[in-house]
Amino acid sequence: MAKNRCPACGAAHKGPTATCRLCGYVMDGSVETPTSVGGARVAAPTKRGVGSLVIVGVVIVAALAIGALALHVVNGGDAVNKVVAKIGVKGTTNGWKTVTDTTGGFTVSLPPDAAATSVPVALADNGQLTGWLATIGVAPSVGTEIYVIYGKIHALPGETPQATVSRMADAKLATDGGYVISRNTTTYQGYPAVQYTINRITFQGQNGFENATLFVRNSDLYVVQTLSIYQGSPATEAYNSVLNSLHFTS
Repeated sequence: MAKNRCPACGAAHKGPTATCRLCGYVMDGSVETPTSVGGARVAAPTKRGVGSLVIVGVVIVAALAIGALALHVVNGGDAVNKVVAKIGVKGTTNGWKTVTDTTGGFTVSLPPDAAATSVPVALADNGQLTGWLATIGVAPSVGTEIYVIYGKIHALPGETPQATVSRMADAKLATDGGYVISRNTTTYQGYPAVQYTINRITFQGQNGFENATLFVRNSDLYVVQTLSIYQGSPATEAYNSVLNSLHFTS
């Protein structure tokens, strides 16, 4: 019986036959016998292979979902907003407007309630800085105030612009009070600047925080500042957004 077994698939035959009854292999001796019966087979996918395909699929779907969130294609309510915040896409500036200040020679993005304001500053030429005030939150629950203010100042004889802005920053810190967390001499858009963060100021009847950048442009002192009940988000994001959106037009 064995001599009538198909060398290709192993099927048994009752007697000599020209071709295999199952696979059709020529068994009359005119075709060379295969050296490996298993070599003619195609291996079926293993469970591990299927699992790998599933994992790849999951990764692709996750990547597409994150991409959609990053582009704000998906609007899934609070749960989606939390994920968006985790991957660094902030919604702080949604609905903000571009303010054009022709006197100060700049445009800046601010919350929609931005309005003209003035702030007493003893070292300014006319005793005050003018500009814009906007808020995050609705009264009486305003959580953050944002200021973009400016005004003429005069340097002391022989004083460098960096020394002037440092003197202005120290005078403002003394007026604002609180506890200095950081104070750095730096530049902003190429202009000499001082940036500082303080806490323990009184804001909205409670302990508050202040972030500020002061810089001197020509003979003007500019101040970008946030006062907030928040030490981090959303005040820090708002502060950075204003700094990044401020562009001089003249």
